Amino acid sequence: MAAWLTMFPAGAGVILPPIETKPIRECVELPAYRCGRIQAVQQRLTELGYNPGPVNGEMGRKTHEALKRFQADKKLKKTGKIDTATLKALDFCCVKPTSAKFKAAAPKECRK
Repeated sequence: MAAWLTMFPAGAGVILPPIETKPIRECVELPAYRCGRIQAVQQRLTELGYNPGPVNGEMGRKTHEALKRFQADKKLKKTGKIDTATLKALDFCCVKPTSAKFKAAAPKECRK
């Protein structure tokens, strides 16, 4: 019998403090269109304090650098690109768009 079991005999009324747990962030579905994906990633990086610049759906220098910092912190390959490993680390569901749905779902400004 383990020594720690003998310290608290059955019925001793030992009350243990509650264990603090963080809520699990659910997988967030990513928009199918490119600028929507970039915008969602920019928003998530902002929430995490990585400052990707404006949340505008454009892959600028600040977004690229914020991605590289995030990837480094998560011990991912530092590409500065939105890849599958990075999306998973950001808690996004990885959805590969089909061509018909991809065009239909994209707002006009994203259909460049």
